[in-house]
Amino acid sequence: MWSEYQKYRITYLCDLLEIGTDYTGPEFNWEELRQEVDSEKFDQLSSLLKDAFGLDSKVLNDNKYFLLYFWGIFLWDEDIPFETRFRIAQKIINLGRLIRKANEREVDNVESDSVKNDEEVIAIILGEPEYGNTEIARWYLLAGLDAIAFFLQNFKLSDNEEDDNGNDRELIKIVAEAMNLARNCPRFFLKALDITFNLTLGYFESTITSYALGLNPNIGPDYLELPFEVFFPDTLFGTDPSILSLVCLLRHEDDEVRRKAAYAGASLLTWGSSFKSHIYVLNRMAPTSGLLPVIIAGIAENTSFSFVGKRIINFLEELGRTEEKTEVPLIIRAVCDSLLKKKTKRKSRALEEFIKYIMDLKTNSRARLAGALLAQAYGYKEYALVLYESLSKRDQKAFESFVENGVIPKLRDKDSEESAIVSSVVSTNYEIARKMHRTIFEEKDSLFPGFEIDSSERVPSLRYNLPPREYYLKKMLENKEDKVQILEKVLEKHPYEFTAYMELANEYFTLGMEEDCRRTLETGVEKIQELLRKLNLRNYMIEFSHHHNRPILMLFKDFGDFLRMRGSNLAKATQIFEWMLVVEPMDFLNAKNSLLNCYFRQRNFIKAEKLLEWYEDENSLDFVMGRAFIYYIRRNIERANLELSLAKRMNPYVIDILLMGIDPEELDNVEIELEKKEAIIYALEYEKVWKSYPRVMRWLKNQRR
Repeated sequence: MWSEYQKYRITYLCDLLEIGTDYTGPEFNWEELRQEVDSEKFDQLSSLLKDAFGLDSKVLNDNKYFLLYFWGIFLWDEDIPFETRFRIAQKIINLGRLIRKANEREVDNVESDSVKNDEEVIAIILGEPEYGNTEIARWYLLAGLDAIAFFLQNFKLSDNEEDDNGNDRELIKIVAEAMNLARNCPRFFLKALDITFNLTLGYFESTITSYALGLNPNIGPDYLELPFEVFFPDTLFGTDPSILSLVCLLRHEDDEVRRKAAYAGASLLTWGSSFKSHIYVLNRMAPTSGLLPVIIAGIAENTSFSFVGKRIINFLEELGRTEEKTEVPLIIRAVCDSLLKKKTKRKSRALEEFIKYIMDLKTNSRARLAGALLAQAYGYKEYALVLYESLSKRDQKAFESFVENGVIPKLRDKDSEESAIVSSVVSTNYEIARKMHRTIFEEKDSLFPGFEIDSSERVPSLRYNLPPREYYLKKMLENKEDKVQILEKVLEKHPYEFTAYMELANEYFTLGMEEDCRRTLETGVEKIQELLRKLNLRNYMIEFSHHHNRPILMLFKDFGDFLRMRGSNLAKATQIFEWMLVVEPMDFLNAKNSLLNCYFRQRNFIKAEKLLEWYEDENSLDFVMGRAFIYYIRRNIERANLELSLAKRMNPYVIDILLMGIDPEELDNVEIELEKKEAIIYALEYEKVWKSYPRVMRWLKNQRR
């Protein structure tokens, strides 16, 4: 199956091609890259994208991004000679390096006060999901480096001594460069993780990739730690990339980046009586092992141990009480190894307590050797001797060698080496990436409009096939005056781009062309129903939490609201909202509120009463006022008074505006209070119902006093 990552990547590629975004990075010899192309496969991929996205052949043939995408896929194709693919990998890796350097030069030219304060940077992190203008295209190029890194990592060096070792040295150099670029690129980790769009292209990348790209070097600990907070909105799904990104930051080539990341990471070590350490939780959900020793050693290496030592000890004590207690000796060895390699060695109370902790711990000889070496190197020789006595003979010799020659023996477990972690991630993704070019052709139907069915639950869950082309629409409409004509052409070419129906309907409504607005919404809804009928399912769900489904549910909601507010077809509007509450019971779009209004407008108070009972915990203004109305006409005056009293506390304007009438023009007043605006909107939707019952209006006047 296509991963969500692959779908977003190919859709984004088509957006770039269709809106004509040109490559703006460093100059490069593209003709050499093009000459190596396998023409049959290139034509096959071109044909698929032409059929699926309606792209022009010339655009595909001439575009540099399509050429890079082709090689990002077919670098895995073993039908193409390795020598050819290796030459391409060299060229693309070199281009990635040039882009990073170009970005760093651009940042140097920006005034130092371009980022004024922490709040501004946090706003950037949580704002636009991708870089703007030309930078978005450069980032797309770097997104392909993961595949190249995987490709290079999984070709073994020659075992034949007679072979030209110069080629091996060149391969080692290119692999190192590829991994250096790709390991700082969250897509390198996100690729195999089928997580939601806002995380894949959200603030993880906004924070982390700025380092990989050489952009925004001013990031500090206070907001660097945001993506690693487990309780931060939506991030529970993103803990895999966050923990791996932290590893990358702690191994970054920039000293200042490492220091900031280490202090941010240190704040996540705390382990309370009612909660587990964030780093512990993140590690439990990570897709590869060996992360804790690297992270905690990186924190120790890049901070003051007097600051972080006590936190590390507390973390290890708590970890020792969990099922991951076998990690404790590995962490000790990694931390000691980092501290031994520090150029400046200072005694501290925290360091002494750490050594004592090792002495008191029932652990293996290798961990105790690490403690003995640390004690010896930092001047705690009496502790070193105590630990020496408990070592195995082999480890005693290693200690003696250190005392005589200063040679530090290998302390870290091989699985906790950074290279081993990266290799583990690579191997996890390797098969997926290697088969990517086959997947594209074997499952090409995944690029055409339709629903995928998840049958793992009792009621099948539907997911629309492709992501909405938000970037494409944004660029097509940017600074354009005749948006109606543009959107009509978009829908003529892309009749299943449901966001475009809503955009066009909004333009028609703004121009006062209500019939065209209705027709546009209805056409979009009919397109969705056409796809649903093909499934031949009686029961299903369309969850709003899946990003691809959102335009579909929003289009139904807009159409239903149009029919409801115009009163042109309340029966159809009611049917839409009842259907929405069945297929999306979480009701992120508040279809229940629109349905309640439909029932009231139709004077169907029996169904309205049942809806109010079903959502008895709903306390929006229309539900509270609805309960007050129903209780009164059912002659439950006491309950009616209670609900109306609650409504008055919620909104002091609502009764007055219902009694005195509405001035809709007030809604255009930008200075209007939010509560008054809410009351006017409520009155616009419910005034006729209330005023058609004089007895209810008299009660309302009495309650106003």
